[in-house]
Amino acid sequence: MSKTRWWLLSVFLTSFGLLWLWLTNERSLTDRSIVLDAFRSIRAPGDPKTQAERLRQWVTPFPRTVISDLQDITDGNKAGSNHWCRERPSGDIRLSPVELAFTGLVGPWRAGNTWVRHLLQQATGFCTTGLYCDKELRDHGFPFECAHEVDRKRCLLVKAHLPDPAFERTYVDRLPEVIPEFDRAVLLVRNPYEFIVANMYFWHMETVPEEAFMKNNSRWRHSQPKLLDWWRDMNAYWLTNYTGALLPVLYSRIRRDVYGELHHLLAFLHVNVSDADVRCAVQCGEGSFHRPSRKWTRVRSLVELFDRPLQAKINLSIAETSKQLRDKFGIIWMGDNDDLFTNTSTSLH
Repeated sequence: MSKTRWWLLSVFLTSFGLLWLWLTNERSLTDRSIVLDAFRSIRAPGDPKTQAERLRQWVTPFPRTVISDLQDITDGNKAGSNHWCRERPSGDIRLSPVELAFTGLVGPWRAGNTWVRHLLQQATGFCTTGLYCDKELRDHGFPFECAHEVDRKRCLLVKAHLPDPAFERTYVDRLPEVIPEFDRAVLLVRNPYEFIVANMYFWHMETVPEEAFMKNNSRWRHSQPKLLDWWRDMNAYWLTNYTGALLPVLYSRIRRDVYGELHHLLAFLHVNVSDADVRCAVQCGEGSFHRPSRKWTRVRSLVELFDRPLQAKINLSIAETSKQLRDKFGIIWMGDNDDLFTNTSTSLH
């Protein structure tokens, strides 16, 4: 081959190689940009204008069966005739057609998160999800529980037990989470006596005999101080450090007035729900995971399950959290009508 042909072939191959490198580099940059944009759409609230628009947006729930007669429903806390409404099955729980404000449902486990999620899904038809994957929830009424590939801003709430506790429970298998940049959050506050007692249950509908609570050397009894520390620290974080829109919700008030608290919660979430939908959600409000109240026979009050030094620490934590609720949000928790179990009571719960 002549020198001229060698030179032309070298020029052709060099030009082709440079063109290929340029094209693949451009594609790589484009793919990287697409991936980064998708990541930001899930993990960040967006620019201030977009976030503000989401926070101002109101949405309308998905319709349920036609409601023809409400005369049997006279009290929001009492279930009336069920001929006018039905529980929404998993297939009727869907993604919102529009992007919603990225909203966290925060609080420690056993604070009533699953019950609140069920009530909201029944009232609206919108899905709720979580940062974790609980397959039992996914298979019984929460179809988007493990659907991490979907845009979480199209679900009404995202459950998060954050900040993480300083200790580890070996039966919880999940990676540490970074606190997402929620647009707004709902904080569930449950009485710490009830919260610690509820942590005797490892699984959703597990039954535990009353005698198990009386053992002095049980794993649950040794975990009580750590659980209290987590309860106090989590409430303090969201009540004092979080700068977004926050709605503290008292579990005791939901239990006493499901109808009124559900209305209040839906207004915070900007859902134009009808009164009939709220009443139907209350009627179908138990779901698969709301554990009924225990009838105690060996104690007069939950406070008797704790020794005196720990009682003092729990009562101090209640006083601290009550002050945070009162000073920043005007919520008078210590004056609530329900029994906080800080004194001996004849109530059986």
